[in-house]
Amino acid sequence: MGIAYEECQSLPSFKPTNRHIHIILEWQEEEDNSLVLLPEDYKKEGPPVVVARVIDVAEDCIINLNKGARILVEHHMVRDITVNDHRIQLIQENYVLGFYENVSHRG
Repeated sequence: MGIAYEECQSLPSFKPTNRHIHIILEWQEEEDNSLVLLPEDYKKEGPPVVVARVIDVAEDCIINLNKGARILVEHHMVRDITVNDHRIQLIQENYVLGFYENVSHRG
């Protein structure tokens, strides 16, 4: 289960680098109530492309995404990291497939 975009604003600051974009996925895994037992580390595969909200962008990214912009990303390329009980989701710039809000190119 993810956290809301608004909740992420109150987390300790994290600044992505090396063409990474800090995001929050809008897609959330549905709870499975089936009676089939699966290994604890099993992760149900989600959709191949998901919508995410931009939290912050590395300074060396070519596209200039606004904070809060909605982007389409390749789901399997999202890096999901937990540090000190804080979840951080990152995607490299080249795995952004498109966007919904104002974006401009640098250079």
